[in-house]
Amino acid sequence: MRPWIAVAYSAPVAAATAVFLIYPIDQGSFSDGMPLGISGTFNFMIVFQAEHNILMHPFHMLGVAGVFGGSLFNAMHGSLVTSSLKVHVKCTYNGVPLSETEFLRNWLTDGI
Repeated sequence: MRPWIAVAYSAPVAAATAVFLIYPIDQGSFSDGMPLGISGTFNFMIVFQAEHNILMHPFHMLGVAGVFGGSLFNAMHGSLVTSSLKVHVKCTYNGVPLSETEFLRNWLTDGI
């Protein structure tokens, strides 16, 4: 196994350890910890927000701004890459390419 795979998996392991083990021990009982069911998890999230007001924490705000900023950066980069792949050639109605510096012969009577 490559070393960076273990480093990548250490973040969710640390988060799960903090939520399922450290937080309940800190609160005094495991009944205050996060349950395994979905409705209990939602209830835990609501109670945790009500008790700790985590949404107004500056680090949470920076994280949300980082996620939105990263997605905006990726969208701008993708738009720039795809727009630079297109080549626009101005042509007449007959398909003859136009010059940037000269008019076509008989442009006034034939049109462009």
